[in-house]
Amino acid sequence: MTESLTFSNALVENSDIIFYNFVGNFIPPEWRNLTNNCDKRLSTTSRQLLSLIVSRLQIYQKDKLSEELQEGYHFFEKELGVCQRRVRQCLRELKISGFIDFTLITTIKYNIKCRNILCIKLLKKFISFRKANDNSYRSDCINIQSSHKKISTQQEEKFNPNGKKFPPHNIIDNNISISLSRACRHEI
Repeated sequence: MTESLTFSNALVENSDIIFYNFVGNFIPPEWRNLTNNCDKRLSTTSRQLLSLIVSRLQIYQKDKLSEELQEGYHFFEKELGVCQRRVRQCLRELKISGFIDFTLITTIKYNIKCRNILCIKLLKKFISFRKANDNSYRSDCINIQSSHKKISTQQEEKFNPNGKKFPPHNIIDNNISISLSRACRHEI
């Protein structure tokens, strides 16, 4: 189900829907050929940042249907493992390419004034393959659930089918002191 998406200069405004399977702190394979306005491939960090933004918006949209993400630079630095300068550079690259729009805002959280918080809005529609193919996804789930084997919660009755026990000289006990010699153990 992977698709390679490339956008030419004329199609950047027209292609408003971008598909993906999973997003997070990694680059979805469907986005390996995303390009900017100059037909150059987006940098790895930019695609990773875009994936992180889309995943965070998915989490927030479940709770309160927000269309914008409000996070500080520190969050993106920590998640991507890059410096603030690189985060700003990637945000600018995504803004120029037409994927996002961002502004710096000042908010008050828990009676603390927070300055320079990024307010990021997606300009294109990012749709999961699961949402696009909702009916086929439900039928796949039903088929997977029916193919699971039942696991019993009871312990097995017999580990050794013959019922024989191991002779004591074949059992290795690591708790016996190493300083004892074999002769001493043999006498005991």
